[in-house]
Amino acid sequence: MVSRRLCLVVVAALITALSLVHLFLFLNHGLNVYDEGVAAYGAVRVAEGAVPYRDFWTMYAPGQFYALAGVYMAFGHSLVAGRLFTAVMLIGIVTTLAAATVRRAGGRLSMTALMLGAIWISSFEGRTPAVPCSVLLSLGSCVLLLAFVESRKARHAVAAGLLAGVAAWYRHDIGGYTAVAQLLVLLANPGPSGSARDRLGGLLIYAVGAAAAVLPVAVALLCLVPAEVLMRNLLVFPARVYPAVRGLPF
Repeated sequence: MVSRRLCLVVVAALITALSLVHLFLFLNHGLNVYDEGVAAYGAVRVAEGAVPYRDFWTMYAPGQFYALAGVYMAFGHSLVAGRLFTAVMLIGIVTTLAAATVRRAGGRLSMTALMLGAIWISSFEGRTPAVPCSVLLSLGSCVLLLAFVESRKARHAVAAGLLAGVAAWYRHDIGGYTAVAQLLVLLANPGPSGSARDRLGGLLIYAVGAAAAVLPVAVALLCLVPAEVLMRNLLVFPARVYPAVRGLPF
């Protein structure tokens, strides 16, 4: 008799395979001029030695430019190569959702999460790695944070903070939202003792992981780009200017 777990694995594999087929069918179809164009242009500039914010204007976090630059340098300057990288990140989101829910909630909920994830990636039109990379890292961070809440093992909290920090490399807004939500979870789950010391300990361990990811990048950027330019591009423009002008007709 076929076990329930085996059936779950087979269904998950089928959904993942169908998602891959769907993504690959559209690898060479159309062009998202703004989102994909901005990412591809920035990646080419970075591959040539340029520094974001200093040498070209952008309001996005630097991670996608460097990731795509690496892809281009390894496989050639091709939109298809970048889309393949993005497709792998999207499939990683579906796999992470399925694995996390199987462990915690069983087959039915995991299949629901897997199918919802597959629907989401099938409708994803950005074709740039910023959101998929950030969401994948954020999901991994959340899985590790839940593991810390259950086990109280420091390595889980450090890893959760680290992944949340790396998520901010690709989308600083998603990384920031993830960190805020996780800090609230840590405050609400101080551990078996419930003491303020345990609560603070969890927060500090998590912060160490996040700082290990964020601080080196921040320091490197501040050494290369004026702080005023970074503040204006990454915070002021997205918060104040972009919402006011994005809906204006050309």
